[in-house]
Amino acid sequence: MTMANDRETLKATLDGVDGVKGYAYRPRAVKPGDAWPILRSVELVDGLAWQPTWGAIVALSPDERTAAEWVDTHFEELVLALRGPGFPDGAEMALMGTEGGPLFILDITLTTDPE
Repeated sequence: MTMANDRETLKATLDGVDGVKGYAYRPRAVKPGDAWPILRSVELVDGLAWQPTWGAIVALSPDERTAAEWVDTHFEELVLALRGPGFPDGAEMALMGTEGGPLFILDITLTTDPE
């Protein structure tokens, strides 16, 4: 796969999760439920192939409790879905600035197969 294919596959995977709208890139006006992949890094593996590391970003509520409750009920479904195109190995909640004010996000780190 190419990184462009990885991005489209991650978009489609995120879009298939209940309550999530997948995008290939961050939408201009981010709202809760929007999700997109962001390329974090690319590492040379065994001197032969490049392996991308992605963040799968899911925009949550501006309210911390509401955001945390959403993660509590959707995290397993998200990670299981992302195991199709990649290998999730970490996640964290954070605040992200948006045009409409800060939103909590869930940022899931995953790698895809080397290019």
